[in-house]
Amino acid sequence: MSATSLDMFCRFRSVIASASDAEIRSDSTLGGCLAIAGSGSLKVWYAPFDHVNAEARVAIVGITPGAQQATNALLAARAAITLG
Repeated sequence: MSATSLDMFCRFRSVIASASDAEIRSDSTLGGCLAIAGSGSLKVWYAPFDHVNAEARVAIVGITPGAQQATNALLAARAAITLG
């Protein structure tokens, strides 16, 4: 994780840890608690996607993860937090 990614994870760690699996599955923004920024109807939400493959030969830019991917990442992060 880069310093920025780690900072973001630390910022939202307690929110993710305190959410139940059911809460994460029903709303991947956790009621807006994972908001990073917004302008008008556009919003940016945190999801723990921090891995970068430095050896990748192809990069797809401009495609953001969807709600299902965010939910899966939040569930995995919550499980990791719970395990310490």
